[in-house]
Amino acid sequence: MSERHKVDHRVLASGQAMKVVKQKNERTRFEKRALLLHAKRARYMTTEEEQEEEEGMVIVTPPESSIVPASGEGEEEERSCTRGSADLAHDALLAKALRDLKDVKHSSKSLGGLRTVRRLLCASCPPVQAVLDAGSLPYLISFLRSSDEVFVHESLWCLTNVSNSKHEHTEQALQAAPELLQILASDNASLQEQAAWVIGNIAGDSDEFRNILLANGVLKAILNFLFTSSSAPGVVSSAPPVSSSTQRTTSHRAATAAWAISNLARGSSFASALLASNATPFLIQLMVQSQNAAVCVELLWLFFFSTTTRENDHVACFIRMGIVEALLAVACSATTEPSMCIPIVRCFGNFTSGPIEWIDVLLAQASFFPLLLQWTASENHTLKKESTWVVGNVLGGSEAQRTSAISAGLVDNVLVVLEADQFELQKIALFALRHACIEPQVLLRLLSFAGSELLTKKVVSLCRVNDGDVVLSSLQVLAALASASPTHRADVVALYASLGLPDVLLELSYSNFEEKVPRSAAALLQELFQQVRGGEEEEEGVASQFGSGGERSIFGAK
Repeated sequence: MSERHKVDHRVLASGQAMKVVKQKNERTRFEKRALLLHAKRARYMTTEEEQEEEEGMVIVTPPESSIVPASGEGEEEERSCTRGSADLAHDALLAKALRDLKDVKHSSKSLGGLRTVRRLLCASCPPVQAVLDAGSLPYLISFLRSSDEVFVHESLWCLTNVSNSKHEHTEQALQAAPELLQILASDNASLQEQAAWVIGNIAGDSDEFRNILLANGVLKAILNFLFTSSSAPGVVSSAPPVSSSTQRTTSHRAATAAWAISNLARGSSFASALLASNATPFLIQLMVQSQNAAVCVELLWLFFFSTTTRENDHVACFIRMGIVEALLAVACSATTEPSMCIPIVRCFGNFTSGPIEWIDVLLAQASFFPLLLQWTASENHTLKKESTWVVGNVLGGSEAQRTSAISAGLVDNVLVVLEADQFELQKIALFALRHACIEPQVLLRLLSFAGSELLTKKVVSLCRVNDGDVVLSSLQVLAALASASPTHRADVVALYASLGLPDVLLELSYSNFEEKVPRSAAALLQELFQQVRGGEEEEEGVASQFGSGGERSIFGAK
């Protein structure tokens, strides 16, 4: 995690100066997200396709139990394969199919072998390595240049599932890139979609492969296919209605193209390539107008990956093109599902971790704060977590931005998230609260509201966790509360003592955390002790619980 540090000196109600380190959370911009959504997809046979094939030819197939649906979202691990007696028959079947596939002098025999190989590659444990070891890849690539569309289709299907496998298998499928580009430039929409599927799998494998594809002009070819597919009737709201079957076909093609582009967008050089293509306005418009949720969500992820770039100039270009307004339009749509809000809020996380001006663009939109209020109160764990992160970034912005967020009531939602039973949520809420505590009005409210004692108990408990960032943030919040108001100071110190904070601070003073934690703990212990010793004599008992502590003070110069 990389963090941006800013220093801000605020004068609190007590008249003391408090040095607060604000840390903008940039995790959402530079973290790998392979588990958020699966990057590769195998193509399996539908029931209709099996029936059609059985009517046209007789072929031995793997057991029905081995034909499984595509892996679920976030699944990246390899499927475990156990072998039994039936596999011996499959091995013999594969060996014969591979021999037939190479018999190019007899097209019907070669096609039969190709189809058998394709069906075997649709199994739950596809024999990808065996197919490649047999030297079939050059034949599969050569079939892509065939004038017979059946050969092209079957070969593309094989390459789709080869590229869905291990890295070294995908690397071999990459050799077919020139032929795939030629197919994308054709006028056969069915073959174009399958070629886009192969490219999507290759792009989903590694940044190296994505850069190779981009260098060879894949982005322009895929964008053209997306434009053609999405311009068909029934894909966008402005198009005339058509039959449900036609709309379903065109929608699938548009979704495949959008998915392939979103996989390309995972790359480090995609944002510059996209901006150079001049296709950004088209993609933004399509994202807003598409009637196909699958197309919309892929484009949402595309812009999330694109704004994860370290190049601020690229993100600024997207913002000038209206990406913020478009994202909010999608988020406010009545048909938007919670899962579609995840990439949107992650885009906002990218924007709020950048320059102050980017946050101003968000705050200028009337729907931004209401959405954050809704999302931070959501039952969806990921949506709650990511939106709380965004709130923390806004609270870590300028004074005006922080004041706006506080006035919108976002701190109340942060306090609710802090009480969640998941440490991950507590941690993010604590960071947001730390930024909010820069403002005296927040501190005074926290000291006077009914749940102040429970809040303090929660923050003290977080001082005991094995996470240096959380401990340091907890110490900063506790120090801010202790110095917020002379009227409440004695009560706060007594509460700290009753919660066992002196022992916690003493232990942290000698802990192995990064230097900031022991230093801050010793300083807080010393400051509290001095406050009590400087108070009335009846508080002598509380003072004895705090001991002497260190010499530094986190409350500024005396």
